[in-house]
Amino acid sequence: MKIDGIQESAENRNQLERELIKQNPVVKEGTIKAQMNTEVAVPKTPPVSFSFKELSSLQLNGTSAASLELYMKLMMNNAKKANDLIFYVMRAGIKNPTDSTKWHTVRSEISSQLSTILMKQHNFEAYFSENPANQKLFLANQKIMNEISFLLKMLPTLTFETTGKYDFLRMMQIASGNMETGIQMMREFQGHIEHATRLDSIVDARQETNWMIKVLREFGNMFQSRHLLPYELQAENINIWKLGSEYLKLMNQLLPQIGAFPNGNIKIFHQQATKPLTELFQELQRLADGQMTQGGIAVILDRMQGQLTRLAQLFQKMEIEAGFTDTERILGSVDAEFASDMTKMMLLAQQEMSFFDLLVKDFRSVSKQPIFFMIVAIFIILLLIILF
Repeated sequence: MKIDGIQESAENRNQLERELIKQNPVVKEGTIKAQMNTEVAVPKTPPVSFSFKELSSLQLNGTSAASLELYMKLMMNNAKKANDLIFYVMRAGIKNPTDSTKWHTVRSEISSQLSTILMKQHNFEAYFSENPANQKLFLANQKIMNEISFLLKMLPTLTFETTGKYDFLRMMQIASGNMETGIQMMREFQGHIEHATRLDSIVDARQETNWMIKVLREFGNMFQSRHLLPYELQAENINIWKLGSEYLKLMNQLLPQIGAFPNGNIKIFHQQATKPLTELFQELQRLADGQMTQGGIAVILDRMQGQLTRLAQLFQKMEIEAGFTDTERILGSVDAEFASDMTKMMLLAQQEMSFFDLLVKDFRSVSKQPIFFMIVAIFIILLLIILF
């Protein structure tokens, strides 16, 4: 069953494996089986059951360099898929109660795919764990595997009410952050990143901002796709306010560090970041009033996403200005995601519910309250007095 884009296509899943066989005749199927039969009794054991002696021989062989590079690409690809699955868990947790059939179906599918990724990462690890030169890659993979193992243990028993959604989202954010760290360590090992500790505050600010954008988009989609009951509306209002407040606290810690960076352009970007942060604070104050309709919160969520998108773009510019070399990952990522999500939101509005529908539903909800009839009665009495 395909669930919210989780299933991967067979074509993409096997692309790098085909490239491996194409570039390295050594690892063609016949050769692999011949080598494996000397080590194990089961002929279908995958190539990762090579002995360490044979692995060392492969590493010394000049023709195996491309093979090892492709193994690293596969490990990186699996780590990125696992991080995407964390996003799917987060999205399912925002939209669905944990006692719903939808949640159990999504959770089961994600757990299955995480188990497969964990097995693959464990197998690929055998190619690199013996060589001291690969220690950083080994540690990065261990970090990713530990996070996947944690998710596999946690997901089957995970339950929370609407009021506990904030803690769930924080847990998912920490898991995603650890995954990002492991992926970054892999990219450093491959030479795609020149890491500098002084850039950590900028990188952290961008990652936190991108996570907030993803979370608020899912809240926004939920607010536009179905009508929330009064207690749900109040609980979600509190969840959004907590998330925004924690984000502002973190930015309050990171921005002074960013402002002290010895670069004139970064100082300019730092000053420009204060405006959307101030606007974000004002939106949170409106939420704190607690007297918001569903339509009103949907509008605030839309504005908050715009403010966070501007902040993410500023942090990306700071990274580039500071010399962060992982341009493959940071250039245009927010713009591409924003364009994709805008398309999804337009389709959602056409297929499920328009903003006008939300206003109508809000009016129907209010019209059931006793105070509504009192106001209508007073209005009719005043109208009769004026007319007669």
